[in-house]
Amino acid sequence: MSLLKRNRIFGLVSALIVGLVPVPVAAHLMHKESGTLKIVDNSANFVVAVPVTAFGGVDADRDGMLTPAELGEKRDAIADQFDARFAVADNGPNGRVSGGEGVTWVLSPHTENPAAAMDYVIVMHRVFFDAAPSSPSVETDLFAPGADGAQLSIRASRTVPGEESETFALTPGQPAHTFFNAQAPAPVTSPAPVLAQNAVASAPQENAASEPSNTVLLAILAALAMAIIGFAAWRARHSAAV
Repeated sequence: MSLLKRNRIFGLVSALIVGLVPVPVAAHLMHKESGTLKIVDNSANFVVAVPVTAFGGVDADRDGMLTPAELGEKRDAIADQFDARFAVADNGPNGRVSGGEGVTWVLSPHTENPAAAMDYVIVMHRVFFDAAPSSPSVETDLFAPGADGAQLSIRASRTVPGEESETFALTPGQPAHTFFNAQAPAPVTSPAPVLAQNAVASAPQENAASEPSNTVLLAILAALAMAIIGFAAWRARHSAAV
């Protein structure tokens, strides 16, 4: 797919999400260091806000920021690093990052001011399994280096076998978690602010990743957007072949 077509698709995805999410969310697609996981059929669909400093070799001047132009140049490198460093599995087997273009996409978090520089990026990521994942696990090291309280708080949700949600904050000291795991011990209560967030979603959460009405809608829209992207990529390849 050409760079021009790719950028047009990114614009379409951003417009689709921004046009449909609630107004309080529209200024930024998602808060930094937060994310959602939505199980849809046999796929796990993520929308994750990752600090720029978590990626190696993408911030040339090392100011912790990316301009829209820099994001355009480094988008593929960011996607490749995300694929390599964000592992998703289900009861052992890893998910398949397959299906051609449209599996991992990187966007600016800004919607009201698209020309603004950014200190984090939004990554939409989809992996596939042979069957609907029952206990999806995530492991990553995509944290801001040297930052106090670095974390990635992910809110997972599914509707099969029943409507269920869970929130967990991954940290450099605890970089992996299995969601919807009935065998896992109950979370340990701790006064530490990060560990205190490692509880099921029924406990009150203060960041945007735990606001059900906003984040579930965003995850659904992201899945729809990735379906549109996948179709556009397939159509481009098919046209080229013809």
